[in-house]
Amino acid sequence: MIATYSDLRDKVILVTGAARGIGKDISLALAAQGAHVIFNYRGDETKAAALKEELVAAGGKATGLKFDVTDYEAMTKALDEFTKTVSPISGLVNNAGISKDTL
Repeated sequence: MIATYSDLRDKVILVTGAARGIGKDISLALAAQGAHVIFNYRGDETKAAALKEELVAAGGKATGLKFDVTDYEAMTKALDEFTKTVSPISGLVNNAGISKDTL
C-alpha cells in the first residue's frame, strides 16, 4: 500500500538512480501524487524519454537529468543549471547505488 501525501503536489523531488528498479517505482509513486520528479539517469536517452512519458502519464511532471552520481562536477553542473533555470529542489530520494568492486 502506498501512502498518499497531498503536500507533494507540485513539489520538486530529485530521485537519483531512477532509471529502473526501486528508483523507478519511487519516481512513479511520487508522480502519481502530483510531484515534479527530477529523475537522474546515466544511460540510454530512449529509456529516459520513455520514463518521462510514464511519469507524466502517472500524473506528475518530469525532467530527466543525465549525470553520473560519482562525478561531482557533472552532478553539480546539472543541478545548478536546473535550479537556476527551472526551480529549486524541494526533496531528495538518494537511491543511486554505487558499487566499488575493490572494497
